[in-house]
Parts: sequence; C-alpha cells; structure tokens
Amino acid sequence: MERCFACDRQLGKTPRLVDTRDGQTVYVGSECFKHIEAAAELGWQPSKGGPRLYLLKSDGMTPTKTVFERDVHKCQRCPHVWMSRKGSRPERCPRCKSMLWDTSKKQKRGPKPGTTRPRKDEKRGPRSRKSKKARKGK
Repeated sequence: MERCFACDRQLGKTPRLVDTRDGQTVYVGSECFKHIEAAAELGWQPSKGGPRLYLLKSDGMTPTKTVFERDVHKCQRCPHVWMSRKGSRPERCPRCKSMLWDTSKKQKRGPKPGTTRPRKDEKRGPRSRKSKKARKGK
C-alpha cells in the first residue's frame, strides 16, 4: 500500500502531489497537504524529517520523477494532476474530459498526414474562381 511521504500514514482516496525542489515529486495525504498549503512559498518541513515540501508550480510541465511507480499526468488545458491506474497513456483528462490534455492550447496542430492544400496557382476543381461574366460566357 502507498504511504504519505511526510507522515508515513496510509494514503487516502485522493493523494496530493507536491514538490521537494530537488527534482522529485511525492505524494502526501490530505492532512499534510493542508500544512503545505498554509506554508505556501516557504515550504513545510515534515516532523519526521526529510526535505521541505512545496506546492507544485503550474508551469505546464509533467513531473519527470516520482516516488511511486504509477505514472503521473498533468492536463495542459486545466490545472488537474492525476495518477493513471493503468500503465498506458490516458485517453482524456478526468476533470475537463479533453482528449487533447497533453497538448497546450497555444500549440497549433499541423495538417493531417496525407492531406495537402492546393497551391494558389493550381485550379481548385471544376469551379475555379472566375468572374461571373467569364462563367456566363461559356
């Protein structure tokens, strides 16, 4: 069973992800998370020792290293961070239901593979851009 990093108690249904500022993110229970929230930028020092714990900054990056084996994911569209139950990539964000949870809103997606746009000098089909007089003259 997974345990709180700060107090070593068993984690509840909603463990919270926090930062140690040494390249590691860890999970804490709701009681310890209240202490971390109250400390804000100063960080909270757990009574059992270990590094100071800080709130995660919402910089849009997914944590790279975690204490537990589960994958941690962060939605790029809303501030939700969650642990996946399966080892595979999630289909959508459980909070906002976006299927594009791993792409930022500002990032533009390119054309689909295999599709091309016609050049300006190429005809666009049977009805290319012509004036009404030119079409009537046919």
